[in-house]
Amino acid sequence: MANNFSLPRQQCNGIAYYQGGTDGATLLFLHGVGLSADCWQQQISVLEQQNTVFAVDLPGHGASAAFGNSDDSNNSIKITDFSDKIAEFIATNIGKPVIVVGHSLGALITLQLAADHPQHLSAAVAISAVFCRSQQAQHAVAARATQLQQATDAIRHTLIDSTIARWFGQSSQSSEHAQTAEQCRHWLRQTPAAAYATAYQVFATTAAEQIPLAQLTRPVLYLTGADDPNSTAEMSKQMAAQTPNAEAMIIAGHAHMLQMTAATAVCQALQQGLLSFPDCTT
Repeated sequence: MANNFSLPRQQCNGIAYYQGGTDGATLLFLHGVGLSADCWQQQISVLEQQNTVFAVDLPGHGASAAFGNSDDSNNSIKITDFSDKIAEFIATNIGKPVIVVGHSLGALITLQLAADHPQHLSAAVAISAVFCRSQQAQHAVAARATQLQQATDAIRHTLIDSTIARWFGQSSQSSEHAQTAEQCRHWLRQTPAAAYATAYQVFATTAAEQIPLAQLTRPVLYLTGADDPNSTAEMSKQMAAQTPNAEAMIIAGHAHMLQMTAATAVCQALQQGLLSFPDCTT
């Protein structure tokens, strides 16, 4: 049974968001394809005790409005549409540079934001970012994006089941992570089909090598699970090697959904980052 607990939301220009905490650093959390701000509950509960925390639903996800016509998948949407929307949110609702923490598609949005709108970031954390996919992996992700464009509910649910298997691996059946996997399955099925397909198309056609990592001016922490078959540890190490003032941190024994399956380790990594990122509390 999925946990139906949901963070309380506010609205700003079509973006639904959670805001909590006080003082300290200011952090903004961005989720991945098909998820919502709720996937950051464990980090929020820890970090908002001494910091200001925002978590948004990306366009078309959770309680946020979709891009354009919500009835049809929109292949014209690009990663910059997401990053520009987040930049607008920071400028309108926060009004100062923040530490942006993104997962999967959210990680790519975070890196694009750091490239195009560095004035809005004090630092970036890219969790489970993808970089230089193999030809086989690129073919597979492109095929899934095409299937989602015209998928029936039954086919979409089958694709979601395969997504859960990739995200969690064998742990999706373990007693420790079965409920977490089921919660993610619930979120994916709740996301409108058109918005899910649009976001996945962006994810399928974007990878971090398309972003000028060598020109980033803000500190970046790359974080991934050692067992993630798609956003691999080697990818994070390669990205860190190309990015000035960057570090790669690998969490053993975990796959794609680090913020949920390795919540304590992710919180510790973020807290360590708060101590090392310059000017994060200004």
